[in-house]
Amino acid sequence: MSKEVESLKAEIDRLKAIINRDHSAIDDQTFKDLFDNSSDLIYIHDENGIFIDVNKAVLEKYGYSKEEVIGQTPQMLSVAGMNDLDDVVAKTKIVWTGGPAQSLEWWSRRKDNTMFLKELILRKGKYFGREVIVATGRDITERKRVENELRNKNEELKNLNEALDAFVYSASHDLKAPLLSIKGLVGLMKVDKETNPNYYLEKINQSIQKLTSFVNDLVEYSRNTRTEVKVEGVDFREFIDEVFSNFEFLPDDRQVYKDIEIDQVHDFYTDRYRLYVILNNLVSNAIRYSDKEKGQSFIHVKVHQEKSKVMISVSDNGIGIAKAHAGKIFQMFYRGTDVKTGSGLGLYIVKETLNKLQGHITYTSEPGQGTTFVVELPNLKGMTNI
Repeated sequence: MSKEVESLKAEIDRLKAIINRDHSAIDDQTFKDLFDNSSDLIYIHDENGIFIDVNKAVLEKYGYSKEEVIGQTPQMLSVAGMNDLDDVVAKTKIVWTGGPAQSLEWWSRRKDNTMFLKELILRKGKYFGREVIVATGRDITERKRVENELRNKNEELKNLNEALDAFVYSASHDLKAPLLSIKGLVGLMKVDKETNPNYYLEKINQSIQKLTSFVNDLVEYSRNTRTEVKVEGVDFREFIDEVFSNFEFLPDDRQVYKDIEIDQVHDFYTDRYRLYVILNNLVSNAIRYSDKEKGQSFIHVKVHQEKSKVMISVSDNGIGIAKAHAGKIFQMFYRGTDVKTGSGLGLYIVKETLNKLQGHITYTSEPGQGTTFVVELPNLKGMTNI
C-alpha cells in the first residue's frame, strides 16, 4: 500500500476519533479548528449521500460556499459519465453496514468546471452522536499524470529495446553478408586461373556497393534520430533536379524516363537534408525496382503546394508491391519484394524522417503495374529549429 494511502488512513482515524468523541468533551471552536485545518478534503454525509458538513479544504478546492454544498449530493461535485456510480453505492453500503474502510478514485468537478482526480477513503463514523459516512480525499491528478507518463516511457523503452535487438541482429547479418561474399570471391580468384579476373572484380564491386549503401542508410538513420530539425527554404524545381542528379550515370538497363511537375506558388520551409533523404530514397527505390520487361520505365514526380503544406507524389511503372506486404513496408529491415537488393531500411528511414518533420506518407501499388508514394509535409515557415 502506498505511503499516501497509509497517511490518508491515519488522518481519517485521527478525525474519526475526534468526530466520535462526546461533543461535551470538546468545545465547538476546538472541533472546528481541527476539522477545518486539515489539508485533506473531508466530506461528512448521511446514508443517502446528502452532505451534512464539509471542511474548509473542500470549499477552497471546489470554489463553493458551505451553504451551496450542504444538502447536496456528491453528484454536484462530480464529472458526469466519468465515475462508476454502482461501485461507490456498493462501497458505501459496505461501510454503512459495519464493513471495513473502502477506497476509490473519483473524478471531481469544480465550480469553474475544471476537473481533477481524487483518491477517497470511506469510513463509518459519528458526527455529534449521529451515524455518518466520513469521506476523506486527496487530489491525485498530478500523481496519476506522472504514473501514466512513467508507464508510457516504460512502454517506449520496451519497444526501443525490442527494436534495438532486431536492429543489431539484422544489421550484423547485412554487414557481414557482403564481406563474406568478398572474402569468398577473393578466395576463388586465387584458385581459378581460367576465369577472367574482371568477372570476380565486378562481383566484388557489387558487394562493396551493397555494403556502402547499407552503411549510408545506417548513417542517415542515426543522423535523423540525433539531430534537430534545421528549417530552411526550398525551391522545389532546383531541389528535385538535385535529387535526380545522383542518378545521371546509370547502366543502360536501368535508364528511366523522368517526368517532373512542379506547382509551387508560396515560400516553403522544411529541413532540406531530411527532405533530400526522403526523396532520394523514393526515387532510388523507383529505379531499383523498375520492371526490365517493360520497354520504357518512368518516374513521375509531382509537387503540389498549398500555403500550409505540400503534397509530393513519386510514381513509377515498376514491379509494384504485393498486397501481402501492406502495412509492413515501413518496418525496419522489411523488404516489400522478393528482389532483395535493398537494405530494408530505406522506407523505414523515410517514415522516421517524416515523423521528425511532422509529415506522413501513404502509397498505392499494383503488382506488375507500379507504385505511387504520396508524401505530405507541413510548411514550417516562421518556425525555429525543432
